[in-house]
Amino acid sequence: MLWQSLLLIIFGYLVGSIPTSYVAARLIKNIDLRQYGSGTVSGSMVYEHVGRWIVVPVGLFDIAKGAIPAWLGIQLGLGEYVTVAAGLAAVLGHNWPLYLRFTGGRGLSPYLGLMLVIFPWGDLWMLALLGIGFALGDSAPWALVSLVTTPVLIYLLDGSTAGYWAVLGMILITLAKRLEAVNTNNPTPKRAMAPGSGIGAVLTQSSRSQNRPPLSSPPLSRSQMNRLSVRKRYPGFSKSTLKPRPRPRTR
Repeated sequence: MLWQSLLLIIFGYLVGSIPTSYVAARLIKNIDLRQYGSGTVSGSMVYEHVGRWIVVPVGLFDIAKGAIPAWLGIQLGLGEYVTVAAGLAAVLGHNWPLYLRFTGGRGLSPYLGLMLVIFPWGDLWMLALLGIGFALGDSAPWALVSLVTTPVLIYLLDGSTAGYWAVLGMILITLAKRLEAVNTNNPTPKRAMAPGSGIGAVLTQSSRSQNRPPLSSPPLSRSQMNRLSVRKRYPGFSKSTLKPRPRPRTR
């Protein structure tokens, strides 16, 4: 029983690590989603940079990544806690995939798959709030609102206690993902860059600009202007004493 539970959790992580959005972007447009927008490998990035139609199959596959391990946990009779752990392992794999050096998405789709198995009403609640957020132009806060309010829905509908643990685990994963985004080395969102406009080009331009003379200089005093005019008229004079420079003697 213990080995089956451990294997199912590992299986959930490996399945969750399948970078569906990354593969779709590579196959359709031959781009790396990590170099675009926020740098996450998620369905929203596919929607913005690959195509709207491809979001449907990508989203369904990501939902299945969380649903399959949870469903197997129930079918194998491993208990609700192992079922939740296997589904959350898929969320962890989606957010920190082994195959992309731990750069992934936000985990909402595999979480929907997990909730589809243990508490389907939670999916309808989250999708409704996400739809409101999408209509208002910012769905991220509404996703957090749905997570925080789902335990109330579970209580009102006499849902399984596994739903509470799933919501709690998802909240902790979401906070960890948010802290990672804040503490990253590049806190500003990435954007699509044309060839020759990457970070190397920016550093090159910056180093060149440091060697350029200033565009403007402080105004010269009257004495400095007089010396400058004398030097222009009589190039043979020195800079400080305005005396002729000694010429080398020829024999």
